[in-house]
Formats: sequence, C-alpha cells, structure tokens
Amino acid sequence: MSTRDENTFRVWVGCLACYNSGHLVGEWFDAADCPQGEDEFNEAIPAHVGIAAKDVSPHEELWVFDHENSPVSGEYSPMDAAQYAEWLEGVDDPEALRAWLANDNDFDEDAADKLQESFAGRWESVSDWIWEQFGDEREYPLPAWAESHRGAILKSLQHDMECGGEFWTAHADNGDVLIFRSY
Repeated sequence: MSTRDENTFRVWVGCLACYNSGHLVGEWFDAADCPQGEDEFNEAIPAHVGIAAKDVSPHEELWVFDHENSPVSGEYSPMDAAQYAEWLEGVDDPEALRAWLANDNDFDEDAADKLQESFAGRWESVSDWIWEQFGDEREYPLPAWAESHRGAILKSLQHDMECGGEFWTAHADNGDVLIFRSY
C-alpha cells in the first residue's frame, strides 16, 4: 500500500461469495493498487483462503463495498476502481471534480479534459472572478467611474451571467467558491 493522505481514493474490497455466505472478508486498499483477482486478494488477505476452503461456492468475484474520496457513488468492481484511480491522475483538483460530478456530469475517460474546460478556478467570491473577467483585464477598459461603482457593476454582471446560465458554482470545504463555465 502506498503512503496516503486524507484525500487518497481508497476502496474496501471484499469477496462477494463470502459476503453472501455471511462472512465479511475484505480490506482497505488504495484504489490504484487494489487486488483485481482472487490470487491477489488471497495474497493480501490470507484469512480468505481458509474461509474459501470451507464453502462450496466459488470465491472469484471481488467487489468494492465501501470507499473514501471516490469520484463516484455506490458499489463497483475493483477493476472500475483502478480505472477511476487512473483517470483521477489527470485531475488537479479532486474537490472540484466531486462538485462537477455532483452536477450530473459523467465520470469517464474524458472527465479530466471536460473538467479542465469547464473549471474556472477557486475564488474567494463570485464577484472577484467576475471582476477579473471584466475589470482590469478587459480588452476595452471600463470608464474611470467604474471603479467607484464596482459593487453595482459586479452585481449586475453576476445576475446577468447567472440568469443566462453562463456559469455555476459550488462551495469548497475551505470556503472558496468553485466556479464552472456552463459550456
């Protein structure tokens, strides 16, 4: 198992036949390193071999029964977990990915690219992001009076952009606003 931090994508892989027979046999693994077959599972969890020998049913189907920091909800196969872990390598901000997925986007091989296109970044407020988009960086600068009317301008732009469906937001754990373009 690799070194993990609080954001590591981990899965609890168990034997489905054991579970169906009333035995909870499994272990936590980093998703990228989880066992894909019975031999790997038996090597990682030697107690499984003894339980498997007692039962008649096959013990070849493994399943992810629980997970931490998963990009998707529900149960899935260890093969899917490894694939998700590979796709996550292309994502710079897992928290933004979770927010993006919660907005009915699919987690597939193109998710990292789609997220990159949509994600405008982390900001202290939506107003800060809008001002960056339309304030000093604008090709045609706003008139000198604009700075003194910044609040009203930002409120109007934000309203127009939100009503027009140009972006949507989510809140990060640290209080930042995650901003996503809607295109």
